[in-house]
Amino acid sequence: DGANVEIKECVGDDNIFIFGLTTAEVAERRNNGYDPRAVIEGSSELAQAVAAVSSGVFSPDDPERYRDLVNGLYNSDWFMVAADF
Repeated sequence: DGANVEIKECVGDDNIFIFGLTTAEVAERRNNGYDPRAVIEGSSELAQAVAAVSSGVFSPDDPERYRDLVNGLYNSDWFMVAADF
């Protein structure tokens, strides 16, 4: 991501922690058919976390509050949040 590159140039390698997929890794996953559902279901910890959000445990007053978020993670995940887990 461009901002990370600029920050790294300003603060140096020893003063930055870059995480997540690289640009090349994102392109590779998109070209090869990224399947966020498979990624989520392939990690018990991630699946449990998404299930907790989906269950409404974090929004008992509105259990459907995060439905669109969860559906987005399972069905598109454009920003590859699951892949970064």
